Amino acid sequence: MAVTTFSVSRAVPRHVRCEHCGAEYVYHLSRVGIGEAGYGLTDSQEVVNQKAANAAFADLWRELDTGAEAVPCPACFKYQAHMTAAARAVQWGWVRGVGGQALGWLPVLTVGAVFAAVIAFPNNTDTAITIALAVAGVLVLAGLIAALAFRLSPCEPNRWSESYRAQRAAALAWPRADFNQFARNGDPYVEDLVTGREQEYEGVTFLWVPPEEIESEATVPLVLAEGQEVQVELSDADDDAVFLDADRVRNAPPGCRVCLRVFSVYRPRTATADEEPA
Repeated sequence: MAVTTFSVSRAVPRHVRCEHCGAEYVYHLSRVGIGEAGYGLTDSQEVVNQKAANAAFADLWRELDTGAEAVPCPACFKYQAHMTAAARAVQWGWVRGVGGQALGWLPVLTVGAVFAAVIAFPNNTDTAITIALAVAGVLVLAGLIAALAFRLSPCEPNRWSESYRAQRAAALAWPRADFNQFARNGDPYVEDLVTGREQEYEGVTFLWVPPEEIESEATVPLVLAEGQEVQVELSDADDDAVFLDADRVRNAPPGCRVCLRVFSVYRPRTATADEEPA
């Protein structure tokens, strides 16, 4: 049956509250979602394309919710517990690469071994087959050993050298306050919102907050481009991309418009998360 494949990508700012020191920081998280849809007896191309796109977006939201990168806290240089899998890929990724290379070369080297054995032992088919099977067995064994080594090898990223962790934090993480100053004018995480509506969003200040602050109706500080700090009152009815009423931005200068954006936060993968986007 013919299948249509659709892919979509997105980058979001991931908010982290450090479980070690309580500092808040943000890092760049990018993921790709892939969806497939088959043709039914009466499905048009348009219908199949839409099904594949819907599946890709659902996959993308799952990946963004449950994915994580290995980015240490810029205050204490420690990794979070949910980053262990990503840290393992940093530490032992080369092992997985070796296994993948071994399995990737399996058919090529097996066929090559057969030809070489046939040429070396033209009158002994059993020897040629034995050599080919031995080569295949060695490559499969190498791939399995590499896979087991990757999954079972210990990974304790917070025991990596502090200088390395500090370097990673400086390169990959923003303290939350620094991020909000950097992102208050929009770029680079609001293109999906403002593209084609640039005039409507001209002069708008963007405020990024984690979902927990919306749920608790917190009051959060915001430093405007002019350097003035205002206090923004959140409501549990707020949602991503809403414009806040002027009376909820204390001491705001005339004409100040604030658009609320919601950080991506890590959510552990569950059976429910695998079925539907959060």
